[in-house]
Amino acid sequence: MRIFILVWLLAFPAIAQVTPQLALARICASEEGIDRITDGCAAIHQVLLRGARRNHMSYLAFAHAYSPGVFDGSRGRPWIADLTSAGLEPARWPTVITRRRGGQVVVRRAPSWSVYREHWLDLYAHAGMILRGEIVNFCELPPDAWGCPLDPGRQCLDHVGAAARGWIVISCGETENEFWVIPRLHDEDLTNLGPLEE
Repeated sequence: MRIFILVWLLAFPAIAQVTPQLALARICASEEGIDRITDGCAAIHQVLLRGARRNHMSYLAFAHAYSPGVFDGSRGRPWIADLTSAGLEPARWPTVITRRRGGQVVVRRAPSWSVYREHWLDLYAHAGMILRGEIVNFCELPPDAWGCPLDPGRQCLDHVGAAARGWIVISCGETENEFWVIPRLHDEDLTNLGPLEE
């Protein structure tokens, strides 16, 4: 077992330096935003915790499998993988921001990291409180997955995929994402919630 762990850490050296608090905070920054704290971070924690237990993985290993971009910078905002507990400016902090809105591309100068540093440190502290059980999620049922809601202005198809799989959307408070229950993973009767609408 020790050899397996050593091989795993050598294969993913960046993970060895990441704590559960840092992983959760990065995922929350990526999924819910860095400039405000939402109820979504606690719900994300529940998805990661339940997924890790269900798959017999560590919290960090499951977090890496679910959201690899926050560890290796391979997704749209690579600077998220550079966020640290000290709040230093991420190495890949952008100089410009490009966004698509209503079929148009908008390019503007990115604010300096100093604008977001305190927000990041607050989010990092919030993630720690969630992990210590000081903040709980507001989900009506334990969530199994999350993704972007149906929004014609975005190109994300998470909601459509979840609906096609028969997943059920649940309320988790004020969030940027939708949270879903995967019926086959639950013993309780979920028929009263009904399917997702496309």
